[in-house]
Amino acid sequence: MTATADGMGLAPDLTAPIIAAEELLASHIPLRHRPELAAALWMGGSSSAIGNVIGPAELSRAVIVDCAGELSEAYRSRAALYLPCVFTDLETRPARWERIVTLVGEIAARVRSAEQAADIERVIVVCQQGMNRSGLVTALLLRALGEDAESAIARIRLARPGALSNQTFVALIHAWPE
Repeated sequence: MTATADGMGLAPDLTAPIIAAEELLASHIPLRHRPELAAALWMGGSSSAIGNVIGPAELSRAVIVDCAGELSEAYRSRAALYLPCVFTDLETRPARWERIVTLVGEIAARVRSAEQAADIERVIVVCQQGMNRSGLVTALLLRALGEDAESAIARIRLARPGALSNQTFVALIHAWPE
């Protein structure tokens, strides 16, 4: 069998370790503009090729936002709070846009209220590859926590090269809040 390029024209990394179906890869997105917040923000995917492995045992104080609906039951059941918000990665405003906006507001409020009690250790936003859908929700969360659009986009792209290639999602990040 011959290795083929992925959807972005990149050749597969045949030296990369194969990740088991029960593992999630995610990248830490530091909340530099809000260092007083106890929660850490992570972005990744259930089939991601980059990031750090996060196992189900690490989720007892985590909020997981699943933008693809593909996260295994091992993760769903171990999370302190599992929030499905499935939408497609298309060059259009997501059909579930109002749900996304509401969800981001709720998560931002939870993270802010956790400043004192530190009851949320991390927020993990995932989709399939950890690039566009999770990038949109993560950037909107950064915006809801007070970060400007350019900084949020740049930091996500630094942590996850190739992320936010969906230009409609980028425009929605710039337009936040509407």
